[in-house]
Amino acid sequence: MSNFSQQVFIISLVFSLVVGSLAGMLLRGTKQQTWLLPYCVIATLVHLSWLAWPVVPPAATELTRWAFAVWVGIVLVATALFPLFALAYIIARVRRKSLSHHIPAMYAGVCVMCAVALCVGGASLRIREETVLVSDLDPRLDGFRVANFGDVHVDRFIGPTDLEKAVRAVAGRDVDVLAITGDLIDDFRLIEPTLDALDDPRIPAIVAVIGNHEKMGNLAPVVNAYRSRKDRISLLIDSSTIVDHAGARAHFVGVDYAMGSDGSHMLPEAEQKQMMARQAASAFPKAGPGELVIALSHHPEFFPAAASQGAQLTLSSHTHGGQVEAFGRPLITAYDYMTGRYEANNKHLDVSAGFGHWLPLRMGVPREVVIVTLRRAKTNIAGTERANSSAQSVENRAARP
Repeated sequence: MSNFSQQVFIISLVFSLVVGSLAGMLLRGTKQQTWLLPYCVIATLVHLSWLAWPVVPPAATELTRWAFAVWVGIVLVATALFPLFALAYIIARVRRKSLSHHIPAMYAGVCVMCAVALCVGGASLRIREETVLVSDLDPRLDGFRVANFGDVHVDRFIGPTDLEKAVRAVAGRDVDVLAITGDLIDDFRLIEPTLDALDDPRIPAIVAVIGNHEKMGNLAPVVNAYRSRKDRISLLIDSSTIVDHAGARAHFVGVDYAMGSDGSHMLPEAEQKQMMARQAASAFPKAGPGELVIALSHHPEFFPAAASQGAQLTLSSHTHGGQVEAFGRPLITAYDYMTGRYEANNKHLDVSAGFGHWLPLRMGVPREVVIVTLRRAKTNIAGTERANSSAQSVENRAARP
């Protein structure tokens, strides 16, 4: 079990105990306390099946995955809704005892339905197509297509087979470059089949950067595995490479994930900006006039530094789009650039909501692969862009494209 699977297991176990304990205290001495027996049995079976994952028959793997994901959703929703349930139950016992008999079943039903909805949201995958207009783009690169696979998180909830299916689907859309924008893998024992899944002969080039999950885990075997395939995959750690396309050159720049000296991946804003500025200064090549420069960074806050170095397009991930959205807005807005397209001074950023996740719950924010098509911007007599992209401006950052 990977470190991140262990974290999910512990979260599930702790919240299962919390929900069981609270419900036990509330229902003590009532007929409804018999609900606790099937709850405890199901909780035990789910967690034992998760521990037994390595020996689970292949035919039962998908069932085990879904059962655990739904259970995690149930206990998290149950914890969030417990105050409301407890209040309704107490009021019903005081005023209408007959109604109180049905409230535990209603509570359980609501939790299950919400959990299933969260898991279905986590299972759905979309391929989002975007077009970016680039001034003075080499005509030979007009129509150049890059697919952004970010936050794949290969582990128990997302396997190499899931990744392979998506890569095959993207390859069928005439993609020129496959870009891995970090957090490719959580279970490092799966690194070889994961890299195998990326290799579709219809995709001419593959470039990749490292994310915080690789750095927080066992980074060395990941880097070694990438470099053993350097003829096929270019791992960019504060470095760049050139992809030739129809006789034109596209520069790809990739930066390392900025980590603190104590191993923290949440740096103070000032320290993060300084580190990113240093990375940009060392990583960016001296591109010729009019040459295309595309930056890859797991963290989207690298966008200003990349734009200042001349990157026409930056591709990122990391945010998961917040994973849960309500009324068109993500519930978690910890970043300036959450998901979708952004534009500042004719420089562009696209942030993927992520192919995968380590906590398998989403609502309103589907998993995604983003394909960006570059087009030469048409200009009018005054020299300004005639067609305007639909990107969000930095001054008016919306959470969704």
